[in-house]
Amino acid sequence: MKLRNVLKKILLVVLGFSMAFLGLELSLRYYFYRWNHNLSVPFLLFAASYPEHDSLRNFIQPSRSAGILFELKPNIRSTFLGKPFVTNSQGMSGTREYDRVPPPDTIRIAGVGDSLMFNWGVEPHETCLSVLEEKLKSSFAPLDVEILNFAVPGYNTAIEYEVIRQKVLSYHPHLIILGYCGNDMDLPNYIRKNVSAKSYAIFAMNAAVEIIASPSRGGSAPHLASQYWAMSNIFATSPNGRTPYLVEEAPPEYRHMVGKENYLATMQNLADFSAASGIPIIVQDPNPEFVPLFQSWGLETIPVYDVLHTAMTLSEEDRHYNPEGHRFCAERLFEYLTVESPTLRGVADTLSR
Repeated sequence: MKLRNVLKKILLVVLGFSMAFLGLELSLRYYFYRWNHNLSVPFLLFAASYPEHDSLRNFIQPSRSAGILFELKPNIRSTFLGKPFVTNSQGMSGTREYDRVPPPDTIRIAGVGDSLMFNWGVEPHETCLSVLEEKLKSSFAPLDVEILNFAVPGYNTAIEYEVIRQKVLSYHPHLIILGYCGNDMDLPNYIRKNVSAKSYAIFAMNAAVEIIASPSRGGSAPHLASQYWAMSNIFATSPNGRTPYLVEEAPPEYRHMVGKENYLATMQNLADFSAASGIPIIVQDPNPEFVPLFQSWGLETIPVYDVLHTAMTLSEEDRHYNPEGHRFCAERLFEYLTVESPTLRGVADTLSR
């Protein structure tokens, strides 16, 4: 009788653990289903939080446009890094709404880039494009000037090309300014892998063990809370511990975004787009190695931050540009557009006729 009671208790304990494990397994399967599929929005990647600035994930959503992957949510009224974070109904920076066709006697410029062109840590009116717009308005009066800011933190050149084709073109700009950043040959920030496991409960427990065994991670679960790649061909480490990130280590469906050859292929596509559409493209801060090639393709290039110093950045740790850096950018672009390049003057002359 005593043995039977012991066996019964053991059986109840085993049954209890089994039910708890099954419940955990089913809950995690639902969790990761939502992680991988995001319910109503079909997508393969999802905007995850930026390591140092967790709130940024609240402003990004998966994109329905092929190749763009993610975009800013529309109609945001919030703050980020202590500064206003606002978007219009189309998910562009700022609250101003734009008609698809520019008003008469208006020069329209589109800025396409990433966090360097965005109001990262500065007021919206302090960005390079905002300051440039005001300077050009004064210079080209009585013509008006509009600069539409399509920049999204974390974008690379491959996504920016799709933004130009699928979004910018519909606003009929007279000129496009394309920003370049050191990680534009890598996978974009904020993307994360789909999670697949035979047992998600065991997967979760293994991840928990990793966190406990590696306090240096600062409590961040690499597999659960922040499974993404934040690539930079200068600072990031690939999944196999190598720098820079190798093309073959990227997910197959995104390898066209990674590496020098694919980057140059995208830039060739941009040059072909510019020639076919008749919309000039100015590449801001391209890698000097590629400048002769880009110019031979008909793209204009301008170095802006070649003399940038720490006093023009937010801090030693955050090398995004402070208001002084953005003003410097605006002044350099203004000089180029009004003195060195005939492109904008040609647009103005055409509109003035």
